[in-house]
Amino acid sequence: MPKTTTASSADALCCCEYIDNVGEKSHMLACCCDCEALDDSCDRLITCRAIPNKNCQALCEVISDRCRIPWCDGSGAIQLHTDILIPVTVIPLSLWLCTVSLLVTVIVLISMPFFMLMFYRIWKRRTKRERTRFFYAWAMVSILIVLLEFNIIMWSDSSPDRLSFFHVIFIDITVVLMFWALISARGDPGVIQKSEKGRPCPSNIKHAKGSKTSTSETWLENGSHENVSSHKIDQTDVQQANSGSHFKDPVANLLMANFGFEMEDLQKCANFKKETIYQETVTWVDSRPFKGGELETWCKLCDVRKPPRSGHCNVCRVCIQGRDHHCVWIDNCVGRNNHRSFIVAMLLFIFISCYGGYMVLISVCISETFFKVVRVPIQCYHVYELEDTVSSLIFASSCYALLVAGIMCLALLNQVIMISQDITSQELHMAAQRGLVQCAVCAGNNVNNRGILQNWIHFWKGKRPQSYGPSVV
Repeated sequence: MPKTTTASSADALCCCEYIDNVGEKSHMLACCCDCEALDDSCDRLITCRAIPNKNCQALCEVISDRCRIPWCDGSGAIQLHTDILIPVTVIPLSLWLCTVSLLVTVIVLISMPFFMLMFYRIWKRRTKRERTRFFYAWAMVSILIVLLEFNIIMWSDSSPDRLSFFHVIFIDITVVLMFWALISARGDPGVIQKSEKGRPCPSNIKHAKGSKTSTSETWLENGSHENVSSHKIDQTDVQQANSGSHFKDPVANLLMANFGFEMEDLQKCANFKKETIYQETVTWVDSRPFKGGELETWCKLCDVRKPPRSGHCNVCRVCIQGRDHHCVWIDNCVGRNNHRSFIVAMLLFIFISCYGGYMVLISVCISETFFKVVRVPIQCYHVYELEDTVSSLIFASSCYALLVAGIMCLALLNQVIMISQDITSQELHMAAQRGLVQCAVCAGNNVNNRGILQNWIHFWKGKRPQSYGPSVV
């Protein structure tokens, strides 16, 4: 029986060896060895005792760590992540189960969305992570299944005259275009970067000896001059600090005169120019939240300034310019830079699913032609009466593709409504909290709404307004 050994950085790993989660070298053949959680769970099952939650959690961690495949690049066996492995295995097995009967097909297809939500909740609770590639892998496997069934129908001898070579080539080209749009959508959504030296207001500025260091550090941490200006400062100091200075802001002059700040450092810091925007004065739809009665224009988590129409993503843990939402299907945020690519990928995905599902249905089902143009499948139950598993599998895959396309159409409709108003999902969410939303999707006081046609022109040209007016910071 293979045994684990302590890992060393100088040891070379063969294709089946790996370093486990405790830092020891192990082998794929030892996947069922040295697992206390598995042994204890088996003992409890045999003795009809309840299995505690800590055992289930430990067992899930062990399975996730030991689920690997051999790899020959010198780093040993690579780990198969659970959130990717589940879609790769569940979707084909579910579609194969659909070949039993039409009733089973309906039950399986209806239960798939509930299974996805249940798995994500369990995975999130076990791993304590927000971000996952589960939905992205699920979408990719679904597309590949539709593409595979198209090629199966193409080379099938049962109905060679019902699906021509042109249709297969057309759908293959469309899939390539969709993947191109998807790669672009998974790019940079418009992450707001820090300055070259890190903090816009660098905290490594050397203060003068005997100065009020605690006050200046508070000023740096908050990214504003409110705490400094709240202290009682002698008017004489203000006049002395303002004399001969290039800054009109008295707080900036006080920082240079009394706290040892350099003018070059303050020039790189734009925060001291920030104006406080109170909640009562904000009458427009804004993407940024309110805290303490003021509009948050600075993100303390990312340490960056939040410009208009931006938002912080709790999943990506960054601030995005023109943030719309975080899409789990592409495992990325949708922002100013990738919003158009995201819409194109959605359109192509829906087209591939609908077109592919329709062409496959008229190929395996009995169809009739209406108005000498449109062919409609009218009888499909016979695919389960035949002893041909391939036909029933292709039929179930087509129904699954059409179901996914229907769900995606709802998401596309939501995007169409948002773009027609020139508003993002982030802005709509914040407007709903302030009671500025009507009919659940229409926001009032949207200063960027210039009409449906003009909004769409600005969207496709990439010229959507990125502010709420000249006086809004």
